[in-house]
Amino acid sequence: MSAEVLSGYLSDNFKIVKIADHSAAGTSTITSDELDTVGYDSVCFLTSFGTAAANNLVTMHQGAVSGSVAASVALLASGTSDEDVVLDVQHLLYRYLKLVGTRGTSSTLESMWAILYNARSKYNEWAFVYVAQ
Repeated sequence: MSAEVLSGYLSDNFKIVKIADHSAAGTSTITSDELDTVGYDSVCFLTSFGTAAANNLVTMHQGAVSGSVAASVALLASGTSDEDVVLDVQHLLYRYLKLVGTRGTSSTLESMWAILYNARSKYNEWAFVYVAQ
């Protein structure tokens, strides 16, 4: 079994993106901004419901083309005792993602965050611009 040693800063190996702001209390569905995952193989979504309820859930939507995402099988219910939701998906099939929060009970939905990780290259060509001299 081999282990890869990470050098440099921890943040060199992933990218954090805020995909939706905090919402007011209600029962409507909240959809995040579209997330472009180019250069990464995995994503971990984080959010919190203001009120825990079994009918609160988050669903990842995905698509190959920007603006055309559809629901996937990646979903997670918050449960009756935990407001915090972490949805971790590896080996992404499509480039563009959205997170949809469904509030079955009147609740706020905190900011939604995405942590992109498992970069396809240690030095992801999409993460910086090289200027030839």
